Amino acid sequence: MPLMNEISPALRKTINSSPFVLHPQRYTVLQVQECSNPQPHFLVTHEAEEVTVITTEKQRALLQSDILQEQAWFQLIEFKMSTPFETPGFLAAIASQLASRHLNILLVSTFSKDWLLLKEEDLKEGLLALEELGFQAVSSEPL
Repeated sequence: MPLMNEISPALRKTINSSPFVLHPQRYTVLQVQECSNPQPHFLVTHEAEEVTVITTEKQRALLQSDILQEQAWFQLIEFKMSTPFETPGFLAAIASQLASRHLNILLVSTFSKDWLLLKEEDLKEGLLALEELGFQAVSSEPL
């Protein structure tokens, strides 16, 4: 699996100054018929073809009757990026590092943060890969 050829000094600086937080809850990714109340969930996307919900194990019960498909269980990692929108290759470096270890991931970007969903069974290997890339873990905060 090819990796990024080289990480620029600017990207290395961004990685070194962008800690990550491992959130303690278990997460699942659901395809649902509908999600009339997005508030309790981590992320809800409405597309023409489907509605996808990323939610905690606890909040999953709110959608039980609407679940069409499910992928479970994931751990959620939050990147507290020091310079959002200003460092090309940030997500590519993360994805490349984890792909080199044959880890499948889901990446989500919001306006000021990037998020990584990693299967529970891959967590130890994934955290090691992130630390080798230069990220530092910080204490979790409640979502």
